[in-house]
Amino acid sequence: MTIRDDTDELIAFLNSLVAIDPYALAELLCIRVPCNRALAEHPTVQAMAFGDSSCTFIAPDTYRVGVLGILNGFCGVIDNGPHKSWGPINAIYGDGVLLRFERRDKPS
Repeated sequence: MTIRDDTDELIAFLNSLVAIDPYALAELLCIRVPCNRALAEHPTVQAMAFGDSSCTFIAPDTYRVGVLGILNGFCGVIDNGPHKSWGPINAIYGDGVLLRFERRDKPS
């Protein structure tokens, strides 16, 4: 799948919101809600599977998804390179603060 043409517009919109309230956007990015396996295995949505010993407070064999995973799913996934199968929108932090969103792939 290719990345949607309007991805840069979405990134610009998200950055306009970060300029207004970076803390609210950062809080939204931290929220992950339980989801079913079908959503977790969607070809473009970015979700996390749990079940290993690294996350002992979450039930094994469960999945969680956040707003950035959904937005990246809308935009598509990178077809090649070091970020293959990742979404194109990347949240950039500095000193623990959300600074901006950037496009992860390099459009030509």
